[in-house]
Amino acid sequence: MLLFSSLFAATEYLRATGTPGTVGQLKVEALPERARAWLSAGVQAGVMDRCPRCPQFLAINLAAIAKSPKEDFAKLWAYQRAARLVLAEIRIQSAMKHSAAGAHAAARSDLEYVRDHFDCSVPYLHQMIGLYAGMQHDESAKAIAMERLKEFGPQFEGPLVFSPEALSTAIVGLMANFGMLPQSAGIK
Repeated sequence: MLLFSSLFAATEYLRATGTPGTVGQLKVEALPERARAWLSAGVQAGVMDRCPRCPQFLAINLAAIAKSPKEDFAKLWAYQRAARLVLAEIRIQSAMKHSAAGAHAAARSDLEYVRDHFDCSVPYLHQMIGLYAGMQHDESAKAIAMERLKEFGPQFEGPLVFSPEALSTAIVGLMANFGMLPQSAGIK
């Protein structure tokens, strides 16, 4: 059973793998009951936030979920999420260094890695990728970024045109979403 922490991650898994399926939602409180139902249907393990592009994954025993309190599952999920955030932050910092050096292709590559392997649920990440793609005259990648941005609602729809304001908004939004802004910055 595939379990995802966001609608965007689940949708991306289906899109990237070409797997037919639908995305459903459940509350953590309902997880032990659902795990028992999956077990009775013959499913033995669950996979959390499965990357559609990597062969490795974290499998968890559904029998343990069926018996343990939701807090145990929440801790496990939090540990995995924290590891992904740290790895994403390393790539984002690399992208910022590449960008400052004028190496926009390398910066975009770092950000695409974050999108493809760690977290595709941050609109500012897609915005940054689209801005870099536009600077590189890669209209196909820019169009993909714009399509993805539509999934985040009307505030992210529309043309993706480079400007210092658009870039600074995307950078601050990206850093805020990955917890990279100092608390004294006043942004929550």
